[in-house]
Amino acid sequence: VQMKGVYPEGISSPDVTSIEGGLVADKRAKFGDLREMLDGNKDTLKVDAMKRIINLVARGKDMSELFPNVVKNVAAKNLEVKKLVYVYLERYAEEEQDLALLSISTFQRGLKDPNQLIR
Repeated sequence: VQMKGVYPEGISSPDVTSIEGGLVADKRAKFGDLREMLDGNKDTLKVDAMKRIINLVARGKDMSELFPNVVKNVAAKNLEVKKLVYVYLERYAEEEQDLALLSISTFQRGLKDPNQLIR
């Protein structure tokens, strides 16, 4: 059972979490909830996940590990999700060029959209 936000004594890194029995899990397990939110079907969860991710990026945390999960949402119909994904891509596209290329056709389609908010 993972106890979010609670670290064993002497460990202050946000990259580890305490697990029942005193074991420590790496940040991959920590980001599991964000991955689930991004991969889910509910836009409200996706918006919440993206806001959390952008907040952590703004605080200097490396969130590049979530790039594949985030980039999948570049084609989201929800405008808020799409904008937050664009902010994330702005930061990490240089580091993940191959995956970022997959989103270019979606950007091009967006430029042709009749809705000016999407363009």
